[in-house]
Amino acid sequence: MRWVGRNVYRTLRKLGFVTALNMWRFVTRPMPLNDFADYDAYWIERRRAGYDPVMNRFVIGAKYIPSGASVVDVGCGTGMFLKYALERDPSLTVFGIDLSGEAVEITRSKGIPAARMDLLAGERPDERFDVVTAFEVIEHIGDAEAFLAALGSICKPDGLILISIPNTGFVLHRIRLAVLGRFPVTNIMLHMKEHLRFWTVRDFRDWARHYGYDVLRVEAQRTPVSPRLLGRFFPGLWANQIVCVLRRRGAAVAGG
Repeated sequence: MRWVGRNVYRTLRKLGFVTALNMWRFVTRPMPLNDFADYDAYWIERRRAGYDPVMNRFVIGAKYIPSGASVVDVGCGTGMFLKYALERDPSLTVFGIDLSGEAVEITRSKGIPAARMDLLAGERPDERFDVVTAFEVIEHIGDAEAFLAALGSICKPDGLILISIPNTGFVLHRIRLAVLGRFPVTNIMLHMKEHLRFWTVRDFRDWARHYGYDVLRVEAQRTPVSPRLLGRFFPGLWANQIVCVLRRRGAAVAGG
């Protein structure tokens, strides 16, 4: 029976029915309101649920990291991106930062150096890094401008900053708001209070440039509700989540 079930699912997926069902659920679901006390409690709940996958954004982000580079992941969570990056290229030097002591302990349990650190409080690691990553972090922060400046302060002048965010301009968010009168649920896991800031692709480009960064590339993350081909060519409309590659404007690039 399992074999039959798997083949029926694969057939429906090929015909587009599964994607359509995922889209319908995405548009019509109520806002999540599973409250949590703080981000230690958040990560305890995430860990209890067994949510620790290799995300498509990790694959995208890793390809922008040169061999032998130093990498810091801000908001490292369970350390999965750094673990993936090291498995892909053991020559990297990696470090994780998170506000949650629980998340830092989980990261360290994977053999990855990490520290509980609040960049917005002026705390900094002792070095600057070739690549700074912040995956699904900046939308959780009210003062995103100060956070971007903090990311820049720990990045080498010619280094890259990789930021992934939910895309509020995604077509299903537009439908959800315009047709159903429901605010977009932008990749929120437990409770609507998680996300404090929102961008479309166009807004993020303008915002980053205003604060001194060029967005070199915007890539669509693959999700169950994002059509791969459309997302690749039209991420502003067809990508639920995006990865943005930033460099400080006017930075000298080695070999450039």
